[in-house]
Amino acid sequence: MSDYEKRYQEKGYYWGIKPNDLCYEILKLKPPIKPLKVLDVGCGEGKDAVFLARNGYHVSAFDLAETGVEKGRALASQHGVYVDFLQQILRICSFAKIMILFYVVECFIFETGEKERCCK
Repeated sequence: MSDYEKRYQEKGYYWGIKPNDLCYEILKLKPPIKPLKVLDVGCGEGKDAVFLARNGYHVSAFDLAETGVEKGRALASQHGVYVDFLQQILRICSFAKIMILFYVVECFIFETGEKERCCK
């Protein structure tokens, strides 16, 4: 059992449910004025994925910890949004061709046409 699995088995949400400040930066830099897809890598309990889905993004999210993914699904349901949550290890090759935004806690990468940009 991973350390995160143990943390996520505790009552409540280990990281809370307030989104990371970077989520607000994503809203400013890449607002979902057209359907944008986001991949939340290492989503934990899903607070950021749910926030982005609530704000109009199409979100897929994955984490190694099954308990975290289950809590993410519950949080999405509680807020009436859909997030495609998966429990698996990091394998983004299959996602790379279909996603526009890759969200990784302290950094997000988005396609700008010719190159990718990483913001911190």
